[in-house]
Amino acid sequence: MGHDLSSNGVNFQKRGKIEWSEIGEEHIRFIASHATPVAIPIQQVEKESSVDPEMSLLRKCVINENWTDIPEGYKSVRFELAVLGQLVLRGTRIVIPQSLRAQVINLAHEGHQGIVKSKQRLRTKVWWPGADKDIERKCKSCHGCQVVGKANFPEPIKSTPLPTEPWQHLATDILGPLPDGSYLLVTVDYYSRFFEVDILKSITTEKVIECLERIFCRFGLPESLKTDNASNFTSIEFENFLSTSGIEHRKSTPLWPQANGEVERQNRTILKVLKIAQIQKSDWKRELNNFLLAYRSTPHSTTGVSPAESLFKRSLRTKLPDVKFSQSQEENMKDRDTEMKQNKGLC
Repeated sequence: MGHDLSSNGVNFQKRGKIEWSEIGEEHIRFIASHATPVAIPIQQVEKESSVDPEMSLLRKCVINENWTDIPEGYKSVRFELAVLGQLVLRGTRIVIPQSLRAQVINLAHEGHQGIVKSKQRLRTKVWWPGADKDIERKCKSCHGCQVVGKANFPEPIKSTPLPTEPWQHLATDILGPLPDGSYLLVTVDYYSRFFEVDILKSITTEKVIECLERIFCRFGLPESLKTDNASNFTSIEFENFLSTSGIEHRKSTPLWPQANGEVERQNRTILKVLKIAQIQKSDWKRELNNFLLAYRSTPHSTTGVSPAESLFKRSLRTKLPDVKFSQSQEENMKDRDTEMKQNKGLC
């Protein structure tokens, strides 16, 4: 069953030809060099914070514990603020100086995850007054996001219970073919919502097995794998591969792809990324990689943590600036926060 996300005459389907305009390599390189948001190292934030008048005033207020002159947008969070060198922090998040905010907004929206997830991604590492409204304006002004819009599909027949641990129960599906004749094998972990996307030139059972073997050697064998009823997933060869690996094969309801709900949700998200790449005439492989990094490092709405943290028990380093704290630094910050609130009669 295909997904018809047609707009501007472009059709994107599952197991049906995905078409977009051919793009010259030189044009791709030009677009990438001019449109790709550049990472912001913490040293750059320190440098800009040191010369930013607002940050200088905030540092003075925090160090002297005198809030008379604190800017209006910071009053409600003043007892959460701290100073680390030239940086101003709200809790463990960096307060971004004015000169870097537009660049940070572009980084937060890289991958075109939409308003909610772009906000969630931003909130994990940085903050400033009005940041939520700034990211809303960015998403609403993004041409690719506005043209593609939000695809609506029927909800799955039933929700899948959350497994008890990561990489226990998986689902996999195939998207394509793409214009170059390749396909995408999408494999989702039901626990963490982490998913792998692998490019295949052929989707014979043999090639699908080879790809899954590469995935399993990186992450280990799951207890079960859910697929649709396509021939490359129902062949004797595929069944033997799973049984010899000790993996239970679970099949979704025939002719009802929504029964494989989690992987279908990821499929439609990937289709959106591919379509935006076509509209913006950018390299779809690079855009897909940008999306995967953004998705994997953004807190999931269901689990509350990022897929990477849920699966690997660590956060991923991204282009957004970040501060790593030792346990003693975090304890000192918490102690200082509690002490200041007690002094002000807030707790």
